[in-house]
Amino acid sequence: YYQEEKDHNVIFIGDCEVYENFSPALLWQEYGINSYIRGSAQQYIWQSYYLLEDTLRYETPEVAVFNVLSLQYDQSQREAYNRMTLEGMEVEGVYEVMPSLGGLRRNAVQCLEDYDIPLHLSTTVTWVHGERRLEGVTVSQVDRDRKPVPGTERYIPCDLLVLAVGLIPENELSKQAGILLDPVTKGPVVDESCMTSVEGIFAAGNVAAVFDLVDYVSQTGEQAARGAARYLAGRLDTTSPYVTLCRGKNVGAILPQRVRPANLEGALPVFLRVTMPIRGSVLEWTGEEGAVACRRRYPVALPPEMLCCEIPKEAVTAGLTVSVKEAAAQ
Repeated sequence: YYQEEKDHNVIFIGDCEVYENFSPALLWQEYGINSYIRGSAQQYIWQSYYLLEDTLRYETPEVAVFNVLSLQYDQSQREAYNRMTLEGMEVEGVYEVMPSLGGLRRNAVQCLEDYDIPLHLSTTVTWVHGERRLEGVTVSQVDRDRKPVPGTERYIPCDLLVLAVGLIPENELSKQAGILLDPVTKGPVVDESCMTSVEGIFAAGNVAAVFDLVDYVSQTGEQAARGAARYLAGRLDTTSPYVTLCRGKNVGAILPQRVRPANLEGALPVFLRVTMPIRGSVLEWTGEEGAVACRRRYPVALPPEMLCCEIPKEAVTAGLTVSVKEAAAQ
């Protein structure tokens, strides 16, 4: 926010209800409204108040949308959260076992850089000290196999340790229905219509895979709705063989995993994540003969951020494989 030109028509301030339900890109594209979201997870009213006060130091928007939903919250953690912040809790650092950032870039900026909290990569907690209460932790650097490197241990006195364990799709209903799960996305295997391996059951959004943008969640929801409508109308092909979308170099999660070309009404949207950070990246789809079916360039591709690309309908053939590599390697 501080590095951008500040001449917004609308400012949105609040927690997840704000940043999950408003799209500045859509407001600009369809209505010409220039907007900005100053939102964060579990943002409380007093925090929103100071954010609004801070915003008005830099600009005077025509409209300020202020989320007050958190006024109804009365959980015990609210008091604890406020006290930790108001009483000046010092965060010593964030330790990430992976060699690259494990969360979204915007979260790193808003939660770490804005508060001068250091991020330590390829480092993890290897020992917790204390008996009746936490007294400190030992952190160590890790090698490529995520094994602690002897001699890199460092003791940190502290009285609070917060562990982040990541997200996986909610799979209880999928398992009970006998739906085939993807070992990479941890969600159901779906096709171009978001239909699962069990005919008539469709999966979308964070049930199918954990997305980083609500826009993609909504997009897959629309795909599933159209697929379900066509299925109920008897207009969805459920018998022809599937074309499997194959993971190539530097590709991890991919959605959909398989396609019935007869059901495509146009280009096929595909979501995927890379396995390592790549700057100046090129995403390539190749067929069985190695011919490039389509290609797209990205300034940067990061593991936490989902990429979305569209494959022309005529390019969806057997043996279709996606790879992501550096542009210089072409």
